[in-house]
Amino acid sequence: MPYLSPFAVIVIVIHGGDLMPRKGENIYKRKDGRWEGRYVKGRNGKKAIYGYVYSKSYSEVKKQLIRKRQIILRSNIKFTCDF
Repeated sequence: MPYLSPFAVIVIVIHGGDLMPRKGENIYKRKDGRWEGRYVKGRNGKKAIYGYVYSKSYSEVKKQLIRKRQIILRSNIKFTCDF
């Protein structure tokens, strides 16, 4: 049996289903030097509709993404009362 250090990272990829959603910040540095952040604005069936934010700094893109995701979460909350 091969030795795995306690710091080893094991990645399992399952194709063809919704078993493992993608995770991460989706922040990338573009060729023009700006940072680009991507977030899910909504869904068309199972297909994601993405929105994009741009800035000169990584931290500013991260702040913009947090704001955008909060707005989306607030708009998707439905209040129901079952009394």
